[in-house]
Amino acid sequence: MRKIIRIFGWVLAAFVLLTAGLLTYLRSADLSVYQRQIESFVSSRIGHEINVGGRFELQFGPTTTLIADEVSLSNPDWGGDSDLISVAHLQVSVDTWSIFGSPFVIERLDVDTVRARLARGDDGQFYWAAELSGNTSDSAGFDP
Repeated sequence: MRKIIRIFGWVLAAFVLLTAGLLTYLRSADLSVYQRQIESFVSSRIGHEINVGGRFELQFGPTTTLIADEVSLSNPDWGGDSDLISVAHLQVSVDTWSIFGSPFVIERLDVDTVRARLARGDDGQFYWAAELSGNTSDSAGFDP
């Protein structure tokens, strides 16, 4: 019995050390080197090509923060060459623990100069568009 407790203690200590090492790495590493992999992953999940043309920062901790500049989301194949959505600056901070539970908590959301395009797909559905810049209380909408 004593041997089992000792083994359990060593396994627990190793787990705690590995977890602490991982958290230290995530908090101090320059994760922008993974920008292309993250763009590729997100693009495959949402079905549109996403591109970050400027600054890209990802910071982990109790609050996880994503900062990106010159973000664009491509149109579907039928939509032409222009972007569906482009954002000059995006900053999103979320409560890290809320990622694993409910509700999902966004602590901060800053968006500057958003451009979006309205288009009608081959299926006849409208896809929204708006242009918002700076701090405005106007909401843009379209009445098809």
